[in-house]
Amino acid sequence: MTNSEYFDVFNGFPNNPNLATTNYNGQTVELIAQSSVTPLNTYHIKLVIADRNDTAFDSAVFLKENSFDLGNVDLGSDYLESEDNALCNGEDILIESGLNTSLYSFTWEKDGIIIPGETGPSLTVNQEGVYSVNATYIGTTCASTDSVIVDFYDTITIGQMQNLTNCESTSFALFDLTLNSQAAFNGLDTSSHSISFYDNLADAEAGQNPILTPNAYTNTIADLQTIYVVISNINNGCSSLSSFTINVSSNPDFTITNDFEICNVQNQTITVTPLNFTDAEVSYSWTKDGVAIANTTDTIANATEGVYEVTVNKNGCIATASTIVTIGEIVSPNFDMIDDLCSGSLDTLLPDASIIEHHLACFDLV
Repeated sequence: MTNSEYFDVFNGFPNNPNLATTNYNGQTVELIAQSSVTPLNTYHIKLVIADRNDTAFDSAVFLKENSFDLGNVDLGSDYLESEDNALCNGEDILIESGLNTSLYSFTWEKDGIIIPGETGPSLTVNQEGVYSVNATYIGTTCASTDSVIVDFYDTITIGQMQNLTNCESTSFALFDLTLNSQAAFNGLDTSSHSISFYDNLADAEAGQNPILTPNAYTNTIADLQTIYVVISNINNGCSSLSSFTINVSSNPDFTITNDFEICNVQNQTITVTPLNFTDAEVSYSWTKDGVAIANTTDTIANATEGVYEVTVNKNGCIATASTIVTIGEIVSPNFDMIDDLCSGSLDTLLPDASIIEHHLACFDLV
């Protein structure tokens, strides 16, 4: 068969003529005719087919709709969420006209409004909308236009995660990073979303080298380290990134004023003395006899009778201590009467020592 590469299909038996695309016994493959042209010149197009010595059959030429192209612009297919080819938020797409800047001038529109300053053959897009280009052949009124719809998938919103703290005497500890998984998913469908943890920002952004055992991870940076979290949509590949910190902190070490007694008219202060921290690194909370009191400093002034307990919080590591304040017994001293003294004589006036039975004796000298 001559020129068999141009033959497409025979529409008769054994093929079903009812399924034929034309009402002819057969057709060729789609043929494309093109030629370079010079603007402002007149051209004639002739299509010739041969049907020599054959009066039993007819022949025809079919022209594809909108295929007579004098340089029409084509921006390509739309980016639609309904077609699963939309863009991820934060992603850029380059829309290209494919036309020569030496032959065409361009204006671009978004949702029917001209975009100032955009006069090139392509446009970078990072927002939803309908984008159109108007390409005018330079020196003529001939113009071509095309539009493309750009959709973006919804942004994945990662929930607020908690910074994690372990209390150790060293600078390294074992952490379960997955304690933040539920908060990070923020109600997302976990069957269509995945979560990954990373120990550096570069890997998180590149989506490579995730932490393989996030439920048993030992920090690689002493004391304080940032952990990066990426949640991805399994279906469309879109993702979002967030972070939290892991902190290894020692328990606060301190002393507190020892238990003491006071008289009912005395004022006494209870003081916390830090051994491994400063006041700026911790928070204080106090109770008296188990009831919280409004004091957030390291000192209780004018302490009265009761049990004072302080809680010191250092980056989530907590220690407590207490001081007991009691009131000494008030006693009335007994004095032995002595004879009158002559001028210049000396004698000693002391209370009966038998009544002093406590660490602190409060005397009522009325």
